[in-house]
Amino acid sequence: PDLLHLLKHPSPYSRKKALLCLYKVFLKYPQGLRLSFDQIKTCLDDPHPSVVSCAVNVITELSDKNPKNYLPLAPSFFRLLTSSANNWMLIKVVKLLGSLVPEEPRLARKLLDPLASIVRSTHAKSLLYEAVYALTLCLQYLQKAPANLGEVVELSVTTLRDFVSDADQNLKYLGLVGFGSLLQSQVRPSFCMK
Repeated sequence: PDLLHLLKHPSPYSRKKALLCLYKVFLKYPQGLRLSFDQIKTCLDDPHPSVVSCAVNVITELSDKNPKNYLPLAPSFFRLLTSSANNWMLIKVVKLLGSLVPEEPRLARKLLDPLASIVRSTHAKSLLYEAVYALTLCLQYLQKAPANLGEVVELSVTTLRDFVSDADQNLKYLGLVGFGSLLQSQVRPSFCMK
């Protein structure tokens, strides 16, 4: 109760620290999350960006074990995906939304345009990779081919090709992993080799 009370403290620093302490409590006492889920959810709408970023980090870490429990937060994370300029937070948001796609396949179609927009606009390699990888996951769960499917696949192939042709061995590896995920999307191989 003391930590939940601190989530409403006027100081953003105190709210952020309370979130981090709650994360440690949830690791030891997972039922505590059920009791405080609504308060954690409100932190995603906090006026201070550092509190929002901290809430995203906590929720992303908690969702690693069972992403399905965090499906109700998809609209909030989608809003952050389309409105935030914080690359580190966007990486977490993209990862979480990507992990929710298998749980809710309809989300795949909705994520295509925002993820493609990130791929076109970002210069941060880590965010670029996570966005492309999430795109390849979305392609696996599309129930109907959208009008921009060819454009999205071509964007993914071009970006992954740049990763593979980079001199950095780590980026080459990530490019190959991304191509493996793209091939699992059952897109026609002749289209991918274009």
